[in-house]
Amino acid sequence: MIYSRLQSRNANLTGGKPMLLKVKYFARFRELAGKSEEAVEMSERAMILDLKKMVLRDHPLLSSYESSMIVARNENFARDDDYLQAGDEIDFFPPVSGG
Repeated sequence: MIYSRLQSRNANLTGGKPMLLKVKYFARFRELAGKSEEAVEMSERAMILDLKKMVLRDHPLLSSYESSMIVARNENFARDDDYLQAGDEIDFFPPVSGG
């Protein structure tokens, strides 16, 4: 797993102790982020929305998908107001299309 350069500065975004998460990018997001996964350090009070904002800031090529990205937490669909926990695996998917 890649330990991202992003993260030590992000632990203080929402206060609290830092926790480590595994973030994975799928399909087009993997190409735009330039990696398939990374370890991310966030505050213990962080929510999915906080992580999304950080990911979009650090991977600006994903910003055009902000309103349509699909996020899963530990293989279950996640909402922006879901709280993160240490060890969570957060998956980012582009919108699904096709027939």
